[in-house]
Amino acid sequence: MRFPFELTASRVIQGRKDPSRHFTIVEGLITLPDNKRVFMEALLPDRQHFVPGQYAVEVALDTDRNRRLTAFVRALHPVQQKAAA
Repeated sequence: MRFPFELTASRVIQGRKDPSRHFTIVEGLITLPDNKRVFMEALLPDRQHFVPGQYAVEVALDTDRNRRLTAFVRALHPVQQKAAA
């Protein structure tokens, strides 16, 4: 599923158990299907570079072995802004 996402901040962190691994944390406002905007924070694998702006966030819903609902961010896609008239 894809949702509009306004990225406000991103940072790279180093793995605690394995310092050679890196992760990217992104923060911002996601717009849900009922048009409510809520804060979202996601942990992405590897070192990635993002600039603040409009993105489409690809989210996959699943259940874990304890039958809990989980949501994983699969990708962030930049959205092309329309030129001002």
